[in-house]
Amino acid sequence: TKTFIPNIPADINGGMNMNYILFDKVTKSFGYEKIFEDLSFKVFKGEHIGLIGNNGSGKTTIFRMITGCETIYSGRISVRTDIRTGYLEQETSGYDGMKIIEVLRLPFKEVLDAVSKLGVYEENMSKLSGRDLLYLLDEYGKLQAFVEFCDGYGIDTKILSVATGLGIDTTRFDDTIETLSGGERTRIFLCKLLLEEPDLILLDEPTNHLDIIAVGWLEKFLSAYDGTVLTVSHDRTFLDNSVSKVIEIENKKAVEYPGNFSWYKEEKARRQEILEKQFNSQQKEIKRLEKTARQMREWARQADNKQMYKRAVNVERRIEHMDKVEGPVSDTAAMKMQLRNTNKSGKEVIRLEEIRKSFDGKIVLNGVNLLLRKGEKAVISGQNGSGKSTLANIINNILIADSGIVKVGEGIKTGYLSQEVYFEDEKRTLLEEVQRSLGRDAGKAQKVLAAYGFKGEHVMKRISALSGGERKRLRFGTMMQCEYNLLVMDEPTNHMDIGSREILEEALMDYSGTCLFISHDRFFINKVCSVKYLLHLGHLTGYKGDYTKLLTEEKTSVNPEPSVQPVSSDKNISKNRIAEVEDLEKDIRSTEISINKLDEQMMEQMPLNELELLLQERKSLGEFLDLLYEKWASIMQ
Repeated sequence: TKTFIPNIPADINGGMNMNYILFDKVTKSFGYEKIFEDLSFKVFKGEHIGLIGNNGSGKTTIFRMITGCETIYSGRISVRTDIRTGYLEQETSGYDGMKIIEVLRLPFKEVLDAVSKLGVYEENMSKLSGRDLLYLLDEYGKLQAFVEFCDGYGIDTKILSVATGLGIDTTRFDDTIETLSGGERTRIFLCKLLLEEPDLILLDEPTNHLDIIAVGWLEKFLSAYDGTVLTVSHDRTFLDNSVSKVIEIENKKAVEYPGNFSWYKEEKARRQEILEKQFNSQQKEIKRLEKTARQMREWARQADNKQMYKRAVNVERRIEHMDKVEGPVSDTAAMKMQLRNTNKSGKEVIRLEEIRKSFDGKIVLNGVNLLLRKGEKAVISGQNGSGKSTLANIINNILIADSGIVKVGEGIKTGYLSQEVYFEDEKRTLLEEVQRSLGRDAGKAQKVLAAYGFKGEHVMKRISALSGGERKRLRFGTMMQCEYNLLVMDEPTNHMDIGSREILEEALMDYSGTCLFISHDRFFINKVCSVKYLLHLGHLTGYKGDYTKLLTEEKTSVNPEPSVQPVSSDKNISKNRIAEVEDLEKDIRSTEISINKLDEQMMEQMPLNELELLLQERKSLGEFLDLLYEKWASIMQ
């Protein structure tokens, strides 16, 4: 990824930087555990900053301090009071009973009230004359100027544009908030926050409930946003594309890096190298001086020389008064993941043939074919709700397909990591869980836990008290002790901090077995996966190249590959049928490309009537595409 160092934004008043947020030597503790110590950093007007750090380093606590929800032990926090700060709401039960569209119109209440008042004025004009009419016309003109200045007649278009970009189903605008899932609620209130256009936006893991297309839209939105943005995220590609400065919380302090995530990685490595050289050089000098001081003391003792003794003391004081360079500190909570050698398997690990699955009459998988070969590291990606987890559950025999064949190769031993990690008995401690799962004694179980960042008193923590990232680490700790030759992982990097993701990636790249991932983590996909599939409208299509380019350009037209074998390889199909199928597949690809282009167009700002025409055209193309798929399926039967 291309790295860059941005220009530091300057305030228009005199060209001086304007502080929006100042943390000055802040110390914070929870009980006996110190979270921050002399934490200092600044956020300037117009900056787009990524706030990163390991899970538990206090990033969300910083947001709570900025919004005044958390106190500090010592130091100073200054947040400008003359700016509007927007923070994604966590408690949304107060909106129950409201329709989605009503919630999304809340940021425009004053303007919408003015539009409504204009209607009342228009009704009253016919009833008035003389001075009363002149007064009303004057008031009407002022109010109309306000509405036009605020683009009051384009509010619904703006709402549709942002909602569509975030992957919100606009046909459900009349549904009430309490009918939504947690992820759907998050998208609605993220949409509301963006529509408010505050001076300062605080985003805590904004990509967690978005599919890759919505993440791409959000990146573009934030990149073009005039206000200040402070984002907590572990999504490295998102950080690369949306921030111009990184603040890392490490060892209870904040370290600033001007640039995006890739620049941060390069600059941190450079600083670490310099620091290590300085540390080693100073330690070498300290050892030399200590040796000199010892010799001088010995000479002073032997010769009873007070002058030599004073010189020894001076050398020791020189060491004491040195500005000591702190050596690089490693994260003691980091995982030390290593996948065990696997049992051998046949060349074909998984073969899926014409897998179909519906829920309540809605087709999710419509003739999915897949061949996973020995040693491949394959990934299935796609939009939320496209059926990725359903397919993973069918492969692992958790769900049964409506029709089709699932073939698992000889000697395959599968390790499965579900998207949400649950345990049989969450009252168990971590130590009890590892002992039970692996049949190890307490000492060996503690070694396993230590390798995955659980040490000391943490091993006695109950599973129910673990965060999402800790749950995943605990599951990895038990999975990786078994000799699986096939790993199926649904969103393996979810809830994991950047350091843990990098450790997982290195371990998987060294793993000799076969892997099938469900993932939308673009950095992970491009680094680890050699075989890539896109699940779209019930069909699985292979592709090559970069996942980001695939979805931002022409999602299904980039190097399309058949997922098992091309139709023409079947000797039992006549040449006429082959030609008919090939024509159908061309029509399918062409229609999919047209739909994708429409999706891109609908993300742009436009009048409501134009957007409605595009929505109608997309619906018609979708219905036509369904007919093409049905015709293709009937020929292939």
